[in-house]
Amino acid sequence: MAERIISMVCQDVKTNYVYGVRGFIETCEKIRWRGPGCAAIEVLFAIWRFREKGEVPLSADKLGLGPRHIPFIMRLQEKFGPVALWENAVIYMLQLAEEAISKHICRIFGCR
Repeated sequence: MAERIISMVCQDVKTNYVYGVRGFIETCEKIRWRGPGCAAIEVLFAIWRFREKGEVPLSADKLGLGPRHIPFIMRLQEKFGPVALWENAVIYMLQLAEEAISKHICRIFGCR
């Protein structure tokens, strides 16, 4: 019973996260992928492409990213070094993306 409840809660969290990221992707498409939140989502996409390999090289060059993505890659490197397990990189990048998206939205709407 407890496992079923935990599974349901985790599924709800995953679903809400996916919808949140999807909504932000749509916003990024409208604003032509400008801003830190959009850069964070692009890093997440780059990491996602390594899911079959199990490990992710944490380098802008190897991920096919540019200078605007380096702050996120540096934070990943600080936590994991030059290479990270795919799952760990995704989970941490989701956290970084959420932080960047929140800041981005606050900047747009003038949050305090």
